[in-house]
Amino acid sequence: MSSRSARCPVCGQAIAASVFDATFRMPDGTELLCFAVPGSLCATCSQLLVEPDLIDTLALGDGRCIFAIESDTMLVERASS
Repeated sequence: MSSRSARCPVCGQAIAASVFDATFRMPDGTELLCFAVPGSLCATCSQLLVEPDLIDTLALGDGRCIFAIESDTMLVERASS
């Protein structure tokens, strides 16, 4: 989501921008798991808002988000040789 929009376009409440792991159900009934999807979540109306360009890139245009959870932050330590 663009930083200029800090309100949900559906209900007008504040939204939280983060990174989410999400499941999308496609029209044929298959489910696609997507990890680390940047977006915004409205807790009031349960809407996951994702940039249209990213939806196109991931070929999710006809899919419906059925589950989303905020991704955990992982710390990666560089292995020393």
